[in-house]
Amino acid sequence: MVSAASRSPGCTSAVRVAHPWLTGRPWSQATQGPHEQDWRERLLRILDGWAVPRTARPTAVTMLYSTVRATAETTAAYRRMNQEGFTAWLELAEATRRQVPDAHALTGG
Repeated sequence: MVSAASRSPGCTSAVRVAHPWLTGRPWSQATQGPHEQDWRERLLRILDGWAVPRTARPTAVTMLYSTVRATAETTAAYRRMNQEGFTAWLELAEATRRQVPDAHALTGG
């Protein structure tokens, strides 16, 4: 099987050597579409440029990737939300406020 990294035009040999786990992940396992591998490879090159220690790079990639993914999912959900969805969200928020009356102290609100 040809790996995703070896077929990616933006992936250099240096990136593949420095991060061998990239070569073992086929496109069929790219959960976020065809650009996921490219995004990770670019991020690793940025971390290389900033001399981030090798041991910290997997954690940094995971944190940044999950933050970007969660933000995109939230944005997409809000764009799809209709009046019924908004009403359900508001009911949940109000119920939470009743059950956790000092929740505002946790969020600074």
